[in-house]
Amino acid sequence: MKGISRRARTCAVVAVTGVAALATSTAAHAQRPASMGAGLPVGQTGMQMFNFSRYITGTAAEQKTKVGEIFAMLQSKGIRVVEPYSLHGMSAADFRALADQYGLRIVGRHGGVTESTWDSEIATAKTLGQQFIGSGGTAAPGQGTYAQTLATAATLNRLGKRSVEAGVGKVYIHNHTGEFDAKYDVNGTIKTAWEILMDNTDVRYVAAEIDAGWASDAPVSVPDLLTRYRTRIEMMHVKDLTNIAPIGRSGNPVQLGTGEIDYTPIFAAAKNSNVKWYHYELDPPSATFDAFAAARNSFDAVRGAAAPALYASMPTFGAEKAAPTGSAQPVPIKVENLGDAPLTITNVTLGNQGGNEPTSSTGDFTITSNTCTTGALPAAAVGQAPSSCTVFVRFNPRRAVTTSIAKLNFASNADAATNSIQLVATSGASLSVPVEVGGTVASQLSLDLTGPASFGAFVPGVARDYATSLIADVTTTTPDATLSLVENSTNAAGHLVNGTRALQQPLKIRAATAANPNPAYAALSETGASTNLLTWTEPVTASRVTLGFQQSIGASETLLRGTYGKTLTFTLSSTTP
Repeated sequence: MKGISRRARTCAVVAVTGVAALATSTAAHAQRPASMGAGLPVGQTGMQMFNFSRYITGTAAEQKTKVGEIFAMLQSKGIRVVEPYSLHGMSAADFRALADQYGLRIVGRHGGVTESTWDSEIATAKTLGQQFIGSGGTAAPGQGTYAQTLATAATLNRLGKRSVEAGVGKVYIHNHTGEFDAKYDVNGTIKTAWEILMDNTDVRYVAAEIDAGWASDAPVSVPDLLTRYRTRIEMMHVKDLTNIAPIGRSGNPVQLGTGEIDYTPIFAAAKNSNVKWYHYELDPPSATFDAFAAARNSFDAVRGAAAPALYASMPTFGAEKAAPTGSAQPVPIKVENLGDAPLTITNVTLGNQGGNEPTSSTGDFTITSNTCTTGALPAAAVGQAPSSCTVFVRFNPRRAVTTSIAKLNFASNADAATNSIQLVATSGASLSVPVEVGGTVASQLSLDLTGPASFGAFVPGVARDYATSLIADVTTTTPDATLSLVENSTNAAGHLVNGTRALQQPLKIRAATAANPNPAYAALSETGASTNLLTWTEPVTASRVTLGFQQSIGASETLLRGTYGKTLTFTLSSTTP
């Protein structure tokens, strides 16, 4: 349970007086108090429920009913963001279901920040769908000394790393005045404990929710903090006070627009910074405090001009195996417009989380598609679900047992602070990285063959079969190959000729291999057609082929002096080169 601060305990009665004076006020947007400056986008405005801590009492069933009444009030004012401090007797699942019923997003929660119970806090935050997880203060051991402040920063880094890697966002601290009252010498410079905490925590894991009311009462310049720690402050408590420092330093909380804090420069510094959500709070409530009236009046007082507000749900990725390319199913990320003006998204990209996170983490995610850049999302209507679109992101890690942290960035007309969400995923224990090793083989058909082939001298009047041969070496890299021959002359096709005279019998040929050393001879075609000699059904290297030639001459055949011959062309070919 969130405790009542030191400032709050001294001023409960004064707060009642302020509320009573304006309990029936119906301040409209056009009547926004000057101290509220340009106001806030309604889609980024939420509420810390501690305002209603004295109202939410009774049995578990009675508390649930009262929480439902509060949620209905928020819905009626167009508020879609809430920050609880308790679950009021409900389970996390039941509390989330009740918030969903009224269209509320639970972006943060004031819970515990004790290391021994942190896993339980993370489980609750995951069920509630939080973007940040923290408390109404800081972690132990606090900021009583400089050493304790450094130890607290170390605790926050450990807690934040665990929560971020669990996929429920950064741990956040919430200030009162004590974090600014405590000051220490840091290498010759006096710094507040709050500054020391920010300087010694990791931007990836730790954020701040600045309470602008208590900070103003410290007193410190909230616009200065928003400027110097622009990337670290991601939420704000908006509360108004009277009798603040340096005049009174007692900080009496009142409803927004009726106190002494000028929010004009605060809201101006926060706009388009890293402040995503602004939670109205009137801290503390008292026994006669009309929290409903004060809330309605405060929301009217702070409501700014119509503006879009981008809200993206935190995705959950599976523990994918490391691989150079992604094979996992893309995870859908729902993107909503919580604001009261149309939201136009022109681009969706991936970026580095920052801090010490390696830039390579960005490459572990891939945007596969999106439906967000095809047209504007209409403004949210009170009592209706906000319009939405979807971005699909795949986690394709390249390192085993590694947590990757990146950002999903949107280019839109919404406040820049809402234009990104954190992506966190952890790869599985098994590493599967296929690496191809090898070389290429060119398509090759090689026929090593030299001639001529000579039968020697033909002897007239003697019946005889003359024979000769040639050696050919065949190399192929193709799946198949065929060795064939064709003669280049139409003069007495298939026969050896001497001028115009041809031998009576056709020339015969065969192709012998180690597998078939004595095949039959076949006569050459007497029509000039190609003759297939051998076929291979797989690649071969230096396969030896003996090309045999046979010429038959009869005893009565007349021969003309000179040379009988033919030019034959051997071809090695493939149908699938």
